[in-house]
Amino acid sequence: MSAFGKDRPLQATFTQVTTSECKGAAYFKNGQTGYDGLSYDIQVSASLIFKNRSSETVLLYKKFDPASTERVGTSVANLLSGKFVTGFDVDRTITSTEPAKVSIEDFLILQPGKEYASSAQATVYASTDPHKPLHAPGRYWVQMGIDARPDDFYFNNSKQAFQRKWLSRGKVVNFILSEPFSVDITFDPKAPACERSAFR
Repeated sequence: MSAFGKDRPLQATFTQVTTSECKGAAYFKNGQTGYDGLSYDIQVSASLIFKNRSSETVLLYKKFDPASTERVGTSVANLLSGKFVTGFDVDRTITSTEPAKVSIEDFLILQPGKEYASSAQATVYASTDPHKPLHAPGRYWVQMGIDARPDDFYFNNSKQAFQRKWLSRGKVVNFILSEPFSVDITFDPKAPACERSAFR
């Protein structure tokens, strides 16, 4: 089951959203290191509430990725029409180790009409560089794509066997597209330095 569809069988809502900014990033490019003093990370913390709006029981992987896809727009209408200022898609790559096998204990069983709340973090990447897409302060709207596939499903193609085994308990959810939420970007010149490195 995918919750990217228009009917959104599983609703995901970011609530109690708080943000903090940090400034600057070290990077490695063309064999040399440098420092980008114009970049900002807007770190988002929130409560993420899932609601099963379908008529079927669903199985939600407990270790879901709340920010596998991100879209940032100037309004909800722009987001919903596909007009994004910026965003990203996480590229899942093959690991050097065999992913752990999953069991029914790794999933939440969410019956129709029921809710589940979890904490979630995400980052919006911005810059005061006018050549970068997200460079102006103001209020923006963010929508997250949530990846609820265990690594075992992705790398070993084991989802179908798992689903057949546990179909009597519910349908496995693959992806969830969150409801839009607002974030204010201020580009605080006194923001602390970011600890991440940017590889470009």
